[in-house]
Amino acid sequence: MGDKHLDEVYKNLRNYLSSMAGKYLGSLNLCVELLRKSDDPILSSPILSQPLYKCLYVGYITALETYLHDRLSVEVFASDENLSKYIILYNKKHKRKKISNDDSNILDNVRFSLHHHIYHNFKHIQDYFKLYINIDFKNIGKEVISCIKVRNSLAHYSTSNLNEEFVSLASLYDMENNVKKFIQNIESIFIKDGHEPIFEEFTI
Repeated sequence: MGDKHLDEVYKNLRNYLSSMAGKYLGSLNLCVELLRKSDDPILSSPILSQPLYKCLYVGYITALETYLHDRLSVEVFASDENLSKYIILYNKKHKRKKISNDDSNILDNVRFSLHHHIYHNFKHIQDYFKLYINIDFKNIGKEVISCIKVRNSLAHYSTSNLNEEFVSLASLYDMENNVKKFIQNIESIFIKDGHEPIFEEFTI
């Protein structure tokens, strides 16, 4: 790949990083663009390219989880009332690991709990989001849900499954678009309901 192509990729990435979705997907997008423009014959071999493609595919779901963590955290700490709602629901779901209102480290404990949710488990995490807004992840993220199933297969069974998932550059593009659309849709729902955007430059 020539320097001219690299300059083009980096220019596009700088523009992309200024967007809301770019914060979460920018570095992954750069990798995919570099791979797409590469003429390295090594990448034509599935034995060598598939491990890289699979890591990138899993990475897109990780980026999605990071956004959901950030969005939920903003809501939880927006007010004492929001914080109280979260703690009540968390304690209801985690009876053996309750957060005490009398604990002097309550804010740190809440941050710890927020960090340890499984954010790609929409059925679990949606209950917390519904404390603050009426939202249905199933209707918003049908394409993403199918991607999560593939991600789980790649992350947990890829080394032993004889019928391994095959990941192509095209599927990585689809993944990026699905995740970006999902993030933008979630953020739009919050903003239309009067919530503060995570990013000042985000508009609907």
